[in-house]
Amino acid sequence: MIRYNIRHQFPYSQFRPSNHVEQWYVCQARLNTRKKSSHAKLGVKPLLQQRIQKLFAELCDKLPIEQCLAIGNELFVKRFLTAAEKITHMDEVRRAQENVRRVKETLIEKNKEKHTLASKLDCVRSGLSQIYRDMKTNDRSQEKYLDLTRQEIELYMNEKDLLATITKVDEEERRLLYYELTAAINESFEKEKVHAHTIKVFGLVGAILSAFLTYIYQQKRFHILRQEVEKSLTHSVKEKVQMIDVYMNEVLRVGVAQICQYIGYDAAKTVALEVLQDIVDRFLKALTRDLRHSVEHCNRTEANLNDMALTLSNCYVNLDELTEYVTNVEPTPFAFEVPKFPRRKASSVDSKKPSNKEVSSGPIYLNQHLLEKLLQNCEKPLINPLAL
Repeated sequence: MIRYNIRHQFPYSQFRPSNHVEQWYVCQARLNTRKKSSHAKLGVKPLLQQRIQKLFAELCDKLPIEQCLAIGNELFVKRFLTAAEKITHMDEVRRAQENVRRVKETLIEKNKEKHTLASKLDCVRSGLSQIYRDMKTNDRSQEKYLDLTRQEIELYMNEKDLLATITKVDEEERRLLYYELTAAINESFEKEKVHAHTIKVFGLVGAILSAFLTYIYQQKRFHILRQEVEKSLTHSVKEKVQMIDVYMNEVLRVGVAQICQYIGYDAAKTVALEVLQDIVDRFLKALTRDLRHSVEHCNRTEANLNDMALTLSNCYVNLDELTEYVTNVEPTPFAFEVPKFPRRKASSVDSKKPSNKEVSSGPIYLNQHLLEKLLQNCEKPLINPLAL
């Protein structure tokens, strides 16, 4: 019944037999129609061996996997070194040096050949001298004289050939010495210069790259350290900062509500009150910022009424209307007493006040009129123009 359902549910074209065993794989219902790969029949090591042999064709098929791995690693190292030498022009330097070595060996062989020919020439000349002595002692009518003459001619011809050969070898030696050897040495020197220049360029690039990577690493460390420092801030400090902002906003809201109540409003919506609070906050920040800039521009640290008037005019505030408002409207006291904010911390510097007796007496190296001037300045209170 199961076989009947499968045959009627799936067409025959979706069934494929395998190569070795007649098994059927269906592409639907959790079955697969694709043939099993040949790599599935092989183990990991034979598959790796096939890939190594594909990369390195000079390996034998019958070698074991361990030997294939060793030879493959060796060939990989050789290829890597060859590529590095080609990039740094070391192969050209090696070829130039081999050319110089070959020219030197050829020059040495020519020199040995020249010495051999010279020794043969000496032997021929010594034979000629011996023949000349024999010819002086023998009569010309004798047959021995004819033999000596024949030997003389042969030795003379040998001498002539040896001299021509020596001349040819001497010319080749000169050509090797003055042309080929000099050219090979110059070429080797130029290749070494190119190699040294390439090494310097790579060293410079490496130094720049290492400095860049070091900079990136230091910046990353600094960023991580900054994040750690930011995370290391205690929750209490953050709460204090948030409490300060909340306190300032609440005080500003009370002031805005008092102004609205004094004008004549009995109630106000929260959204409208927050909008007025934001407007007053922005106006006060802009006013104090401009006032500070004008004071610093005049090379002072404390503001006066002139600076305030200039800042108000820059903020498009009509001074006449402001004067009329201050004259006709009575000042409204704040709902509660606001402490001085921010609170000044206690000074950790152990400095003595001018009213102290030790300061009034003073050490020996201080003049008395300086102490009196300091005490007089301390007795006169400082007047803040903004407090008027």
